[in-house]
Amino acid sequence: MSRIRCALVALPVALLAIAGPIGCGGDSEPAAAPTTTATTTSAPDPPTPTAPPTRTKAGPAAADLTGLDAADAALIAGYLGWTELTKPPMAELTGLGSAHSGQKRVWASPTRQALTRNGTQRFPYPDDTVVVKQGAEGDVATLIAVMEKTGVGGAATGVWRYVEYTRATGDDPFTKVGLSQSGCAGCHQNANTRQSTDWVFWALDS
Repeated sequence: MSRIRCALVALPVALLAIAGPIGCGGDSEPAAAPTTTATTTSAPDPPTPTAPPTRTKAGPAAADLTGLDAADAALIAGYLGWTELTKPPMAELTGLGSAHSGQKRVWASPTRQALTRNGTQRFPYPDDTVVVKQGAEGDVATLIAVMEKTGVGGAATGVWRYVEYTRATGDDPFTKVGLSQSGCAGCHQNANTRQSTDWVFWALDS
C-alpha cells in the first residue's frame, strides 16, 4: 500500500519536470508575434492631360491691335464703339480706295451729335478727331489706318496725322507701313477738294 502511495505522489512531480515552468518569463523563448502580410498601396495614375482649347482667331469684333505702337493703340482703343461713317466716297473717288484692300469700315471718335447740325453732317471735323479705317479679309482685320486731327502740318496734310498698319493673317502682329505723311495726304486731299469732306473720304449716312 505504501508503494502505491509513493507512486501517486511521484507522478505529478514528474509531469511538472517534463512540462517546465508555467507562467514565468525565465529562459523560455517569447511567443512569436503573428505574421502579417504588408499590403502595398500603389499611387493612383496621374490624370490624362486634356488638349488646350482651340484659340479663337482675332477678328474685327475683337479689335486686336497687336503690333501697333503703344500710343496709337491707346489712341484708338474702343474704336468699335465710336460713330460709324457708313456713306462711301462719291463714285468718281471710289477707285482711290484700292490703296486699302479688304472689306472696309470707318469710325470717327466724336459723337454723332457733335458731327451734325439739323441732322446733316457738318465740316470740318472738330479738333482732336480720330478716324479709323479697318480693312478685313473675311473675319480677320488686316488693315488699321488712322487719321488724327492734330492741327500740325498745315495745308500739306490738312492738319491731319496719318498712320497705317497691315498684316497678312490674324496670327500675325500688325506692322507699320513706311509711308510718308505727304504720301497719304496726297490721296486724301481729293476728299477735301472734290467732295468737301475735310480730307476724310467716308461720311455719316444722314
